[in-house]
Amino acid sequence: MAQSIVDANSAGKTTAPSKHHQTDHHSKASSSRRWRVRADQLLVAVSAVLIVLVLVVASQLRTTTVIRDLIGDLWTTPDLTIVVGVLLGLIAMIAGTVWRTTYLPTVWAVSPLIPGLATIAVVATYLIAPAGAGAAAFVVGAEIAAAIAIIGAMPLRMMATVRVAQTRSYWELRRRSEQLRKRLKVIEAAPRSSAWGTSQRMALDEANKQLDEVKRALLRPAARSRTNGLEWVSAMGYVSLWRRVDRAEECLIELEPIESLLADALHDRLRLSGAGIKGDQLEAALAAAVSVIDKQGFEKYFAPTMQTQKVDATMTKPADSVSTVPSEGVPAQAQSAEEAERLARAVLREVRHALNSFIQDSMEGIVRARNRLWRAILLTATTTFLLVALAVLNDVPKPLLSGASVFFLVAAVVGLFNRLRLQAQSDLAVEDFNLFEARLVHTPLISGLAGVAGVILVAVAPAAGTQTLPDLTTIFDLTRNPLGLLIAAAFGLAPGRLIGPLEDQTERLKGQLKAGKAAVESGSGGLASSDTATT
Repeated sequence: MAQSIVDANSAGKTTAPSKHHQTDHHSKASSSRRWRVRADQLLVAVSAVLIVLVLVVASQLRTTTVIRDLIGDLWTTPDLTIVVGVLLGLIAMIAGTVWRTTYLPTVWAVSPLIPGLATIAVVATYLIAPAGAGAAAFVVGAEIAAAIAIIGAMPLRMMATVRVAQTRSYWELRRRSEQLRKRLKVIEAAPRSSAWGTSQRMALDEANKQLDEVKRALLRPAARSRTNGLEWVSAMGYVSLWRRVDRAEECLIELEPIESLLADALHDRLRLSGAGIKGDQLEAALAAAVSVIDKQGFEKYFAPTMQTQKVDATMTKPADSVSTVPSEGVPAQAQSAEEAERLARAVLREVRHALNSFIQDSMEGIVRARNRLWRAILLTATTTFLLVALAVLNDVPKPLLSGASVFFLVAAVVGLFNRLRLQAQSDLAVEDFNLFEARLVHTPLISGLAGVAGVILVAVAPAAGTQTLPDLTTIFDLTRNPLGLLIAAAFGLAPGRLIGPLEDQTERLKGQLKAGKAAVESGSGGLASSDTATT
């Protein structure tokens, strides 16, 4: 009785720290949530104080008349624009400090759109401004665009979180990683796991490590992000997580029962044919490894699907020679059936690794193409904004700027119609990591610039050999040059011809990714073998 009391007391002592630990964990989590709520409230309060402070300073700077007569005096009084610029800078600094892991990455994500927005705002402001107010119109238009970007990034900051940046990839990673973890637990609980050797234990540890890293990355709060959310905005973090999931799946080949290995091998055979890999050697190694592991299953289910000469030669060998002298992967000096099976599993794992690497390289190629396109859009739009700013600061005639804007819009609309036609012909339903959105922004920009350049080129080309060239006012006058609308529309289609090869390359990568992942998404092969893992 005394011993049972001691045991009960000791058990109570041992369970108490666990409860305290759970309490501390929940208290820390709730404290973190309360701190984020208070930070949001603090930002609102500080912003309100800054607004009041700016109004007080403005009254001391004698800008009351400017505010009261805003419509009439805005273009000639710089005090208000200076105050607004300082206020926007303070708001951006405060938001970047409070939401340091999401705000700045969100601004970077929408940065390719900011120069285009600034160009539109500057042109619109200049067209309604009085004559001779080009500099004021430029400043006001730039501040309007900056205000939209700085304030608009606040409600959009969830774009920099792992759950929102690429929603489909996030839930696919959750599903695949949880499915693999369940399979791993079933395999580890099977009676045969007690006879595992060193290689199986190492594979188990590696699989658990990879899945743990994936889980931490997917469930880590945005406030604890190690790279300020840039890995999710650029989508490279998802590629890294997919590679980790694939490594964990490859480790399962070392641990699964033979019944599951045959399904995995057939699954990889379908992926080899669907992904377009020139893998005769991989196919032959796959066939040889399966014939060693399960000769009867190979002859009944696997051999009829093989087409290469190497595999046909393997199938025509006597049964003994197939099981003892397998080509491509399992050496002939393997003396025991256990060692031959272990080496055959290693061959299957290498084939799976080659397939996964091919698919992930295609995925990474799509992501890199998207990121390069966004950077090209940012640079091109910034150059266009500087060109428009130079024209506005020099007070070019308003009819010239409005005519150029009309030609730009006509070419942009034609380019978007062409993009719509091309998209309607595409039948690839695969995760492209917002590559389509990047192309959608890129199309009106490049088509509009091509249309404006085409109008100038057609107007200047006939007079290239003379000393009198038509001025831009005449070229962009819609009443004098109505044919320019047709020219702008024709040149709006030209960029599609120029960037066609680049789009064909990314479409090929998307096709490889779709074909390689088709079997995975359908749940065939190894992903559906968790029930057989208990045998």
